[in-house]
Amino acid sequence: MVWRISADRTEKGHGLRLRHRVAAVLPAVAAVLAATLGLAPEAGAAASCPASSMCIWENAGYTGGRLVLKEYEDLGHCWEKTNNFGYLKFDNGHSVNDRISSVINNTSATRSLYRDQNFSGGSFGLSGHQWIPNLSSFTYYDKQVNFNDAVSSVC
Repeated sequence: MVWRISADRTEKGHGLRLRHRVAAVLPAVAAVLAATLGLAPEAGAAASCPASSMCIWENAGYTGGRLVLKEYEDLGHCWEKTNNFGYLKFDNGHSVNDRISSVINNTSATRSLYRDQNFSGGSFGLSGHQWIPNLSSFTYYDKQVNFNDAVSSVC
């Protein structure tokens, strides 16, 4: 039996809409492909963080509001206004200050994240091309640290 498919239904006359069938099957196909290829949710986050940028998210797992800090040509400089995150907002309009829960440093330089404004207070270095999906619990120099919702500046 040969099936011909039109834009809205099969020609066999069952009245099933092709787009509904495709919509029902696509999530399952995507899940099988992701499992087969070993893709983690982080793979999508890395793809959404441009080269030579640092991307920060409001929630763990690279979700919620996002802010992209594009790298200057000279890696010795900090980004404009990153000495005080009170001036910056995520793409969803929420304030960045003390609301960062995941981060990707997609630059080649180590960047420091600070608890306080003006690059002060406790800090940790994030090596080039390093990802932290959850700032509430990660290892830094063999110690578990928590910087979730506690970053106020970055350089």
